[in-house]
Amino acid sequence: MGIKKHKKIALEEAVVLLHSILFAYQKSVRDILRTGDAIFVDPVIDTINKLHRKIGVSLSEGRNVDEVMENYAKRLMMRGLVKKSVIEKQSEEEYMLKIEGCALNRDGKVHELLKPKDVTCPWGIIAQAIYSKSTGKKVAVTDSAFEKDLSATGIKPRR
Repeated sequence: MGIKKHKKIALEEAVVLLHSILFAYQKSVRDILRTGDAIFVDPVIDTINKLHRKIGVSLSEGRNVDEVMENYAKRLMMRGLVKKSVIEKQSEEEYMLKIEGCALNRDGKVHELLKPKDVTCPWGIIAQAIYSKSTGKKVAVTDSAFEKDLSATGIKPRR
């Protein structure tokens, strides 16, 4: 008996699986540690920034934090990662990243199936890393709000 050949998993399918695993992991950590999950935010953000420096991807292009955040939202659309991405300035130090049509969400199927709650959108986590790098401030742990094909993530400094 040999091993049956299966269709290779496409990169897109693998990314969707990783997206789903990230949500499940975030949720499990939160359920176990309650608010103690905040201890993971800084190391995750540091790792994202180190990774981007190592692979030569600059996520912090712009003259000021407003421009940097706007450029990130535009880059998500230009790369085809989302259909629509908007960064809204909420106050002097706070932003809201709104995503519509995320490629990781497979036309709303991932959000519909997992009904994510008490987790942060992966694009929101990267936006938090960019904010932290651009301002030199630690970011607050914020959950994203999800609908079938939408997400919104607050980005603000830790108080």
